[in-house]
Amino acid sequence: MGEKKMRRIVVLLLGVLMLMMTIPAADAAPRSTPFNGTWIGHDPAPPDGDGSTVHLKIEGSTRVQVTYTDEFGSICVNEGASVTFFRSFLTGRVSGTTLNAVFRKAKCGSDVIGFRIGERAAWEYDDMGTANPADDTLWDGSVLWTRDN
Repeated sequence: MGEKKMRRIVVLLLGVLMLMMTIPAADAAPRSTPFNGTWIGHDPAPPDGDGSTVHLKIEGSTRVQVTYTDEFGSICVNEGASVTFFRSFLTGRVSGTTLNAVFRKAKCGSDVIGFRIGERAAWEYDDMGTANPADDTLWDGSVLWTRDN
């Protein structure tokens, strides 16, 4: 193989390698935020709530998906659903220490309901001034959430 042809091949390979280094991997995990993970809280006691245990699962980067679960959804009773296990799905965006989201789907067990669809929710993140994630909290105006892991 001639020297000129060899140089062309080397230059071409270097170009391909440089291009590959600038393209992010398709399966690379999105950057996470302090909101990511699972959270647990409790509805306020009656008359403002029912005191049930509630859960959040937050995934994503600045754009997130939130799964909100209530172990005893009063709305399920009010809707006449066959079960009281309430789950809803939200999409949202993180900006600084605030996560703003919109309810997209809601279910009582497998029964689809229209409760809160299109309504907004917000959570404020507080690291409690420590580097320990176990101290982190979220506040949504009625429930204080702590990490559940």
